[in-house]
Amino acid sequence: MSHFGRLDHLVNNAGMTSVSLFEEIEDITNMRSIMDINFWGSVYMKRFAIPYLRYSEGRIIVLSSAASWMPAPRISLYSASKAAMVLFFEALRIEFGRDIKITLVTAGFVESEMTQGKFIDKTGKVDVNPQMRDVEVGLTPVMKVEDCAKAIVNGACRGERYITVPSWFRVTYLWKVLCPDVVEWFLRLLYLSGWGASPEDAPSKKILDYTSVQKVLYPENIRELEPKTYILSILSTVYSEDVAGKVVVITGASSGIGERCMLNHCSQKEKSLSEVAERALDLGALDDLVIPADGSKVEDCRRIVDRTIMDHLVNNAGVIAVSLFEEIEDITNVTSILDINFWGSIYMTKFAISYLRRSEGRIIVLSSAASWIPAPRMSLYR
Repeated sequence: MSHFGRLDHLVNNAGMTSVSLFEEIEDITNMRSIMDINFWGSVYMKRFAIPYLRYSEGRIIVLSSAASWMPAPRISLYSASKAAMVLFFEALRIEFGRDIKITLVTAGFVESEMTQGKFIDKTGKVDVNPQMRDVEVGLTPVMKVEDCAKAIVNGACRGERYITVPSWFRVTYLWKVLCPDVVEWFLRLLYLSGWGASPEDAPSKKILDYTSVQKVLYPENIRELEPKTYILSILSTVYSEDVAGKVVVITGASSGIGERCMLNHCSQKEKSLSEVAERALDLGALDDLVIPADGSKVEDCRRIVDRTIMDHLVNNAGVIAVSLFEEIEDITNVTSILDINFWGSIYMTKFAISYLRRSEGRIIVLSSAASWIPAPRMSLYR
């Protein structure tokens, strides 16, 4: 603002993904950067840009992903971060009304550092591995970044609320809605190689190796690992469109967002827990164990699992903030919502997997209808 004096478009593009089976992640806390960059990076930018965008009646362009609706192995945390972005900005669209327009972009595989093979591995370190790229992308065509950027900018200038690139990826949403069991079976068959086997034994990789079809499906730049990112192409396309006099800010030029947010203290109610346990015994439970804990703390989640032998895991802990996003005084004070509602479930599930495998158990996840019905004042809860 000190340089241009105004802000018309804000493009949120920063992103990072991990490519690892959830069970193979060595330290789950090393994966927090995925949500910090993909989700919180967008949230922080919006909070500070709101007054300027209201003044200019500007537009927010959010680059989410088709992974927000299409499940795929090894990218569970990435998918969660992109789904969170969609739900958050759909709620903001109601809060902002006509003052600030929002365009949500759900992209498939597009030429970028990610499709070159740059990922966070199971240890939490950034790695470049084209072989794992072949496993994860498989037989899916990769869109050229120039074509992607042109479609995004043209759609945003037309005022479109949703843009899917490449456009044929929209059909995957119908697959997910109409035949979810078939989709899950097919993705498991195509992308997984069996427990204990190398990921490179997956059919998605074997077919590429035998046919060399990636020469047709993948752009030359990602096949040869020449560094090329979204930002240059989007900038060049923006300035070739009819947006003269506009100021566009694009996040994603750097690899991180700085310091990680501190966890807010979550008070526990041991007395209430004991009362619930007593009622469970009255209703016929054979035994109970009350363990006061903070669901947002990884060490507490590990302690709960280590003290129990389980058949079912019910992820129910949750808190909510009821406030218009623009009225939140300090955005860092509400990071506990995601720490408890999302990371609490992630931590518990990570530590419980080995026990649930042995018991052939079940995970019961209590989400909310707010995940598909946008409502004002609940943007972060969604």
